[in-house]
Amino acid sequence: MATSRRILFVSPQPLAPAAHSFLSRSSIEIDTVESLDLALAQVDQASSHPDLIIIDAEPAHASGSIDVLLDSCSGLRSKILALSSQSPTTESLQKVEAFLVEPYSQGELIGTIGELLGTELRRALRMGVTLPCKLKNNLDIEATVLQLSETGCLLELDSPIRVGDSISLSFVLPSNREVLSIDATVVSANELQLLYGVKFADGFEAERLSILVFVELGLAGGASDTPGATDAMSTANST
Repeated sequence: MATSRRILFVSPQPLAPAAHSFLSRSSIEIDTVESLDLALAQVDQASSHPDLIIIDAEPAHASGSIDVLLDSCSGLRSKILALSSQSPTTESLQKVEAFLVEPYSQGELIGTIGELLGTELRRALRMGVTLPCKLKNNLDIEATVLQLSETGCLLELDSPIRVGDSISLSFVLPSNREVLSIDATVVSANELQLLYGVKFADGFEAERLSILVFVELGLAGGASDTPGATDAMSTANST
């Protein structure tokens, strides 16, 4: 069984619900405090220290306490991730292990946390959905995503494309209205039903992780497959 990791999140605002739920289901414990002063008190008093401290590094929230927190953590195993709407402007913030500047996606946040914790956060999950999608392949084509996973998806189209085609997809994740654009290759087809299995291109780490969070939370919430989607995927893959 994987060892549980601990995160201390320091911000007057809670961690985004999607990220919080996903991390919790990945055996990661999350404690939240509203200020760096409270974080310092917890770090000083705790018998076991967090593996990762995530700081809201906005000047109004952080002030000079970041220096003190960095000093307190210098002899500990805790790593620090700072979040801000602007690039690090102080020497202190340049010393943290990672820094994310808004706007960053759910996938970028989850990916950075996984790297800092040295934890594999991926899962081979897919979910039936009905998502409008823009497909570019010489022409702009309207499509619908019927199944979605971190590695690819099943598309329903009104006009045919070919196995082996390189395409670009753009669609919106309804959980947080995040717009994703990702390249892919058509790997299977059911030409009678105009159903196509596509594999996402290598790279696009943030986009893949955003999809993974969306699918994980959808399945956790009891989301059911789109009617016929599983059968359609099997049919497309069998050709």
